[in-house]
Amino acid sequence: MPRLALVLPNLAATVLLLGACGGSPSSAPTLAPTTSTAATPTTTPTTPATPTPPPMPEAARAHTKAGAIAFVKHYWDIVNYAQETLDVKPLRRLSFPSCAGCNGGIRSITQVARKNGAIHGGVGTIRTPKATYYPGTAPVMLVTCTVFSTPERVTVHGATTVRYPGGSTPANFWLAPTPTGWKMSTLEERK
Repeated sequence: MPRLALVLPNLAATVLLLGACGGSPSSAPTLAPTTSTAATPTTTPTTPATPTPPPMPEAARAHTKAGAIAFVKHYWDIVNYAQETLDVKPLRRLSFPSCAGCNGGIRSITQVARKNGAIHGGVGTIRTPKATYYPGTAPVMLVTCTVFSTPERVTVHGATTVRYPGGSTPANFWLAPTPTGWKMSTLEERK
């Protein structure tokens, strides 16, 4: 389920331009201190930390071109989080209900979760972003960029594993200002 593929038509299709996943974090045992100098150190198992959504950077709230670019980068961090954890709630909060591209990715991730699946890889990054402001009665900011994603593997209980090679996709992120920063209004592949 390639990132933009899910969200954007004609891509590689399945989990959205939105981000990726890399499985759960692993942690190595840590050494516990001992009180005796003759004793050998013992290991104490640790449990992997539960991933939490990345916090919104303050810069991503500014109604400036730099703020819009920071928001798009944060949005993609949340896409990566959603694909890794299959938790789409933070992603929904960053987009308007009318954003078809956003909703396509959210639906794809939700379907994988409902089928006890997982998304591995497909981690996306935003490259070469450029912001353009369009004033008017309903001002908007357009951030054009390229979304690069690593290879991805989608597994669903009882179904064939699907693999996507990764790659790059030019994209348009249309943002509308809100009292607290920005919201995604349109996410589309740039032709």
